[in-house]
Amino acid sequence: MPNIQVLDPHVADLIAAGEVVERPASVAKELMENAIDAGASSVTVEIAHGGLTFLRVTDDGKGIPSDQLRTAFLRHATSKLRTEYDLEAIGTLGFRGEALAAIAAVSRVEVMSRTADAPLGASLALEGGEPGPVEEAGCPLGTTMVVRDLFYNTPARLKFMKKDAAEGAAVFAVVQRVALSHPEVSVKFLRDGKQELLTPGDGQLQSAVYAVLGRELALGFTRVKGSGEEMSVTGFVSIDIIDKLKVIDIKERSHKMCFWIFLNHFFCKFIKSIAVINICKRICARQYLKLFLMFFCY
Repeated sequence: MPNIQVLDPHVADLIAAGEVVERPASVAKELMENAIDAGASSVTVEIAHGGLTFLRVTDDGKGIPSDQLRTAFLRHATSKLRTEYDLEAIGTLGFRGEALAAIAAVSRVEVMSRTADAPLGASLALEGGEPGPVEEAGCPLGTTMVVRDLFYNTPARLKFMKKDAAEGAAVFAVVQRVALSHPEVSVKFLRDGKQELLTPGDGQLQSAVYAVLGRELALGFTRVKGSGEEMSVTGFVSIDIIDKLKVIDIKERSHKMCFWIFLNHFFCKFIKSIAVINICKRICARQYLKLFLMFFCY
């Protein structure tokens, strides 16, 4: 029987990466959430070849101090928790401190960041989780993360990636969800050099809906809201034109009813319901009723 021993740190990092980083969309989600937690008012996501060879997230948040840049890529390194009691009042999108280490373990990462009190920024390059030296760099306030060659050192993972178009669509879906759940943040998305999304970041949910879903669908929404005890719910209901919905997984477009649900700025689920649509048909007496619901709970 083989001896029991502690895994090599690099092997442990690769295993952890498999739990956090499933595809380029996972990387985009983690980096966008980090940007929002850092107080960014604008976030730009750029990808090439579906995000597998190139994915860059740029924000204007608080930035990372140069002396903490290497620490940020260590497992369980976080600025969001200090004691066990902090777990009872999580107010951020992320808190475990695993994402950056997991991403860096399976890619080539470059980061540039500057804080408001620093005249110069700092840059750091990592390959397979191994960091190089921290160097001074001229850069704007905030952080830029560049992730290249995702899964270059784990060919078995790379083998299961879909075509560039499918991976790119998954990244776009993540960007859209973040844009909808954070209308106070201006979100831009570029794929292979072409801009596909820009939200105003004016804090108005309807503005984000307009930018993400398009004019025709957004103007067809009716806003609903309600509250009770310790919860309030706001949302949009659209009767009509679900066929023209231009977002998320194209497979979902064939269903007659779907829900987008966000809880405390977290995307929870995109689901469809045949039972509810049947009820709506009876109520409205319309054989081909199509309904789109989007709810935000706080």
